[in-house]
Amino acid sequence: MISNFPKEPFMPKQFIKLVIACSFMILAACGTDEGFVPEELTDRPQVAELQFVNLIAESPELLITLGDLTATVEYGTGSAQSELLIDDYELNVSYLDADGDQIFIIENEPVKLLDQDQLVYILSGSLAAPVVEVRKFLEPQYDNNPIETGNVEVWFTSGVTDPAAFDVYLTGPTAALATATPITNLVSGGVSEIFSQTNLSSYRLRVTPQNSTEILFDSGEFFLFNQSRTLFAFNEYFGPVVPGNSASTINAIRVDQFGSFNFSNSTLPSQLRAINLTSDVPSLDLYFGSTTNAPFAADLNRLEIGSYQNLQNGTNNLNLTLPGVKNQFLLEQDLFISSGTFYSLVVSGSLADDTLSSVLFVNDARQIAQRVTVNFINTGLVNNSTNVYFLNPGQVIANSVPQITGAQTNTFSTFTARPATVDLIVTSVINGAVLYGPERITLSGGITYSFILVEDMVNEATTAELVILEDAN
Repeated sequence: MISNFPKEPFMPKQFIKLVIACSFMILAACGTDEGFVPEELTDRPQVAELQFVNLIAESPELLITLGDLTATVEYGTGSAQSELLIDDYELNVSYLDADGDQIFIIENEPVKLLDQDQLVYILSGSLAAPVVEVRKFLEPQYDNNPIETGNVEVWFTSGVTDPAAFDVYLTGPTAALATATPITNLVSGGVSEIFSQTNLSSYRLRVTPQNSTEILFDSGEFFLFNQSRTLFAFNEYFGPVVPGNSASTINAIRVDQFGSFNFSNSTLPSQLRAINLTSDVPSLDLYFGSTTNAPFAADLNRLEIGSYQNLQNGTNNLNLTLPGVKNQFLLEQDLFISSGTFYSLVVSGSLADDTLSSVLFVNDARQIAQRVTVNFINTGLVNNSTNVYFLNPGQVIANSVPQITGAQTNTFSTFTARPATVDLIVTSVINGAVLYGPERITLSGGITYSFILVEDMVNEATTAELVILEDAN
């Protein structure tokens, strides 16, 4: 093929190498110019940083929108920092009610963002009367007084109503409270100043009523990152009762740029109840850890629902045995227990088929406005995938959408509903057969319902029944 384009002039390889070498020398010289700033080669987007903390005790998850920024924030949590281009915006905070309608608690609130802004929005109060506190910081590159290495900054806020005021102690883990001085005093809805401190190897956060040594919250030991800024947010407590306290126990989270964190070493108690839903083990002993002591639950009969009992926080080793047997385990499993929480443990499966297993789930005692919490656990081995319908009375499955789809064996599903009377129906995903129901049930506000599908073998055929738990919040 003959090209009509003119040929390039011939250049010796030595000349080419010389040109390349000179180019690198010129670039290197430019790099040493004190006036040369690499960031100026590209335009840096001008952005602000925002995060949100939800301390509204009755709230479902809150949907927060600000321009293109969208965040969903559960109660007692804080979002991670998000960037948003500087501009004028409108802040909207809403939630979905039990009918799926969007309810705004803050609507079209003007917000002006500047390039150096680092904003934390704290939402407290109630859904009917929300309180919004905004704390503004400077992004590190604009701060003329940044956090020095070896130091941390801490601040505090209260979203609790009882007690209305309390003292906060932030100390080393072994410091005696009697000789310690509160770092701040807080009132309901209050936000403290910013405190700069030398970073300790570890910390302990404690809260007492004003001028008292009665412990309302004890975080246990925790750590803070060097040069970090941390918000300690106190929120309402909905866990097991702490005996002996004359004032209300409270809970707390810590919030930094990455989001919110619970205190895993908190001294708040946790409780667990066990439920024997095995197909062929008439009675069980449950141990956590060593079997040299008495069982956590003894002679737990099939279909029996045990009572709530205190259980140590952290990782617990579950050991199942036949009654009175100490050295032959039917099931061993590690379970993690968070502080200040109610748990249910469902033991299911077949010993003969070597399919014993357990499902651990939380029973949330917090009331959510206009909501009913519904849990579902499928323990079926034959019916290993199910759909669950909560229909209007008299409504049929045809052309209806299940509230829970494809619930597999030994899985936990949950959703929220409005208080209503419904027809409950459970069907097989495989062939659509009705496994249970319809059963008419009234879902009342302030109650958490746990529905557990259980199988029975009758004359080599499988039938299903439903264990229903109702827990008042």
